[in-house]
Formats: sequence, C-alpha cells, structure tokens
Amino acid sequence: MVPIHRQAPKSGQKWPLEMRHYGKSTGEFTLYDDDGKSFDYEKGVFSLTHFSVQKDAQGRLAGSQPSQAPMGYLKDVNWVFMTQ
Repeated sequence: MVPIHRQAPKSGQKWPLEMRHYGKSTGEFTLYDDDGKSFDYEKGVFSLTHFSVQKDAQGRLAGSQPSQAPMGYLKDVNWVFMTQ
C-alpha cells in the first residue's frame, strides 16, 4: 500500500511502502514496479523486489527488508501484520 496520489511519482520522487500480511502462515512474493508513465519497461527499466514473511525464534511473523529500494519507493518498508 502507498499513500493516495493522483499520478505516478515525479522523477526521483519516492513513496513510503506498507506491506500488509493477512493470516498466520509464512509466505513470499515478488513486487514488480516500473515508472508508470513510459514504455521503458520494454527496455528492461523496471524493478523486481523479493519479499518474504518468516517466523522468528519466538514464532512471531517478521517481514524481510529489501537489500535495495524498489523503484519508486523508500528503502524501509513498514510491515503491518493484520491477524496477529
């Protein structure tokens, strides 16, 4: 989830990213993102960022942080666990 906005981010603008996890199981997914306005994705200008949710030593769910920021987003992801 990102804050409500009417247009794709301007060049160099970054949005905060909130990941919401529903349920009590671990999981993973890959976030695809491009600039939202050009056809540069056809030239390979896009990002694929892998995220996962694992259980820590106490059995609590914890989300991964990407090693680099996904295109258009801030590096630090806010994880919200909806069903804990």
